[in-house]
Amino acid sequence: MSTMPEPNDLSHFKRPRLNRLLEEAVKCPVVVICAGAGYGKTRAVADFLLELEMPTAWEQLSDRDNVPSRAWENLAHSFAQVSEQMGEGYREFGFPDTEEKRKQFYRLYERSIQPYTLVLDDFHFLKNQAVLEFVEHVLYYMPSNRKTTIILSR
Repeated sequence: MSTMPEPNDLSHFKRPRLNRLLEEAVKCPVVVICAGAGYGKTRAVADFLLELEMPTAWEQLSDRDNVPSRAWENLAHSFAQVSEQMGEGYREFGFPDTEEKRKQFYRLYERSIQPYTLVLDDFHFLKNQAVLEFVEHVLYYMPSNRKTTIILSR
């Protein structure tokens, strides 16, 4: 599933120190948060972004995202959270496995009308070379309207 986690009303607590750290971190183009399973990475980042009310494309990765077409479908769904038009545009042309498709991807990417944050959760699941190279391109050629990319991993 590629949606931002919902607020958890049970056992939920504010993390002001962690939020201050994240507030500074998101001024950078890429933020990597690495900790063991169960340390609360996803919850902390979701709470922080909900508090900021920043539009977010949240991709919850899994082993299945090592198939480029599956990874692409999930990414398109994630971008649809920010802009349905952008998500639909991505679905139409498929995984950008050529230079021309990458250029097309960036043209559509730049047309997003509002700033947003991209979150790649459970990044450690990605092993497929084509998918990893695509993520590398996305990070390297960050469009002006993306505030930051947050990578959560073990």
